[in-house]
Amino acid sequence: MESLPVELLHHIHLLSESEHLPIANKSLHHIYQRTTSNRYRAIFLWRKYVTSNSNKIPWHAILSVPACTLEVLRILTSFHDQHQPGNKIKIPVLPTRLFKALNTSTKEEHTAYQYIHTLLKEYQTSPDKLGGYPLARSVLSRNIPFICLLLSYGARPAIKNNLVIMVAIETGDLSLLRLLIEPSFIHPRQDSSNHHSPLTLPQNSHKKIKLADRVQITDQMLEKAIKMKHPSIAHYLIQKGARPTLETIRLIESL
Repeated sequence: MESLPVELLHHIHLLSESEHLPIANKSLHHIYQRTTSNRYRAIFLWRKYVTSNSNKIPWHAILSVPACTLEVLRILTSFHDQHQPGNKIKIPVLPTRLFKALNTSTKEEHTAYQYIHTLLKEYQTSPDKLGGYPLARSVLSRNIPFICLLLSYGARPAIKNNLVIMVAIETGDLSLLRLLIEPSFIHPRQDSSNHHSPLTLPQNSHKKIKLADRVQITDQMLEKAIKMKHPSIAHYLIQKGARPTLETIRLIESL
């Protein structure tokens, strides 16, 4: 099959609507990777997932395909505008595949960051779907830029019974935990020039607004910190309102 003309391979691919054909073997993968443009990939995805009489486009399925880069999404957006003029695109869920870049090269991570930022800013995508997975995954990787981006677009660390907070406690990073809890806190590895809150006053103002914490501190958080043997986090949580028992006090003192 690899010996067929490239144009015929493209035609077969479009007719098959198979996203697996280009990766059937190394030779085909190389051919399709080298000879297909962003527009070709957009056409393939549109033909595969969008029918002519459909008013509902499965954006979640489309974005789950690695071929749907940000550039391809832009082209798909233009197709949508022709298909449903005046109907604004809303993509509800961030693709989980983008968060695999957290443990890869800096270039791939930057590309994923720009993609996520665009979805949050332009496509009304929620950072809290999938049970808060985007923020939890970012916290687990201790990726401060991703965490700050998600928080700035309203990600809630308290959802799913404070799952994200529990993950942060496991890392033992007090600054990371404070970043999640306190809206005005700036992490040591955070670019302070990009830190902003809708309630922040201008720098020349002498007034300060006390912003409410993003989460309600619970005794379970304190128990988690003690179990993980993180005394600095345990003391912080007590200062924030966790109620230690005599037993937990003894455990903290023994850490």
